Amino acid sequence: MTMKRIEQYDRLIRRLRNDPRLWDEDDRVYNILGKALERRMKLRRQSPESRSVGPYSGLTRQELQASGTCETDWF
Repeated sequence: MTMKRIEQYDRLIRRLRNDPRLWDEDDRVYNILGKALERRMKLRRQSPESRSVGPYSGLTRQELQASGTCETDWF
């Protein structure tokens, strides 16, 4: 159940980051993005399934190694 909610927040965050209103003078979208990021991190900390993944990328160590990146964890 928690992983499903985390995935929903991931989709919301992606949509908000791609929203052109994020760069407007109005800070509403920016504030919503901040709240969504905070809630997703809180859910990730509470979820036992997500403890073996990175806090930013959501990938396991093996998935990070397979990606071929030199970053230890990213979003």
